[in-house]
Amino acid sequence: MLFSRLLLARSLLSPDGVILISIDDHESANLKKICDEVFGESNYLNQFAWVSNIAGRQISGRGAAKTWESVLAYARDIDACGSLSIDIRFAREKMPDAYKGFRRDVRTDRLGHLCGRRSPLQS
Repeated sequence: MLFSRLLLARSLLSPDGVILISIDDHESANLKKICDEVFGESNYLNQFAWVSNIAGRQISGRGAAKTWESVLAYARDIDACGSLSIDIRFAREKMPDAYKGFRRDVRTDRLGHLCGRRSPLQS
């Protein structure tokens, strides 16, 4: 059922189109396999963790409370699409409730190092 819907979604995307699909993390691996087949592995952009509830929600009544959802991103044609970016000030202005708990710059770690760079303490 999901496969045919994704085929339709792909056919409706413009050549520079991107699709973002939110799904429970228990099904994200299966969705990635289907999307790799429909959109092509080379058009996979990324998997994001969308913080949907900073306080968390506990569906099963056991374990840790869930605070995020998986979001898979695929391009119709990776060579035709641009980069994905958002101005955090714009996002906070448009969705203040979603960003009220996020007041620090997430591009740096607690020591002020840029994320993605190795600290001199790491070997």
